Amino acid sequence: MLQRVYATENKFPVEPDLQECQKLVTKQVISGNFVKGKTILRHDSSRLAEILAAFRENPSLAIVDS
Repeated sequence: MLQRVYATENKFPVEPDLQECQKLVTKQVISGNFVKGKTILRHDSSRLAEILAAFRENPSLAIVDS
C-alpha cells in the first residue's frame, strides 16, 4: 500500500548493495528493518539501539534481517 503511494510520486525503495557498502568501510555493515510506521516512516530507535547493544557485546555478530 505505502509503496503505491510513493510510486505515484515517482519514489521507490532503494536496495542497498551490501557487498559494495562493505568495501567502503573497515567495520561491519549492519542492515535490517529499522523502520516503524505505516503512513509516515520513521527510524525505530528502540530496535536500532537493541541491535547496536547486541553488536557491541558481540562484534562478530552478523545482523541481517528484514
